[in-house]
Amino acid sequence: MVGRISESTLREIRDRADIVEVVSETVRLSRSGASFRGLCPFHREKTPSFFVHPAKQIFHCFGCGEGGSVFHFLMKARSLSFGEAVEDLAERYGVSIRYEKGPAPERPQEDLYRILQSASETYRELLRSSPAGVGAREFLRRRGITPEAEQEFFLGYGGGGKDLLGALAREGVDPARAEAAGLLVSREGGGYRERFRGRVIFPIADARGRICGFGARAIDDAVPKYLNSPESQVYHKSSVLYGSTRRSRRSAGNGRSWWLRGTWT
Repeated sequence: MVGRISESTLREIRDRADIVEVVSETVRLSRSGASFRGLCPFHREKTPSFFVHPAKQIFHCFGCGEGGSVFHFLMKARSLSFGEAVEDLAERYGVSIRYEKGPAPERPQEDLYRILQSASETYRELLRSSPAGVGAREFLRRRGITPEAEQEFFLGYGGGGKDLLGALAREGVDPARAEAAGLLVSREGGGYRERFRGRVIFPIADARGRICGFGARAIDDAVPKYLNSPESQVYHKSSVLYGSTRRSRRSAGNGRSWWLRGTWT
């Protein structure tokens, strides 16, 4: 039987969390006395009726009646389960989750998130400063993408063939797990090749801001021109939209997509 998150953990998260900070990632808030107000994200309205009360650590909309704690807001705004909302806030505010009456739930996919984050950093460094990334940088400049935009959206480059393999090997990553994360493709004769080699790369984040996959665009005549991560334990195309959350933009480069606006044709 999986343990339940302890009440002391929930209290500690509530005490540490800044509900104004969390809500502001979704709603543009302005001060209204001791509270903050904005347009409700849960129904259409022209006059703000959505209020956040930092002293009470709650939100309430007088238009649709939605309200509750910071946990409830994340669940509603990002379609998270209660456990996922707790984990999101615990990670953000440095709280260790404790469980009652049983062990912590198993997270067999957690290593995939770490591998994907590491790959994103490798791709980013290859684009930013490596000799191999010169062609990719020139490709982006021709399309009006500045170095500042590269950094803001955590764009990367897949390298010339074995850059990621080398980085993963230095970190002791099992290639089979990197394949499970969608980064490598097994060869018929044995070994692996990099899925996104020679491409400009866009990290894709889930609702919790964790990198779960990548989109990539060839900088030459390679086919296919566009390539996405395959379905995996952590990446489900039907449930992840590039640029759909403000938090994910800060952590993995999401926010707005030039790709979707036609820059990459």
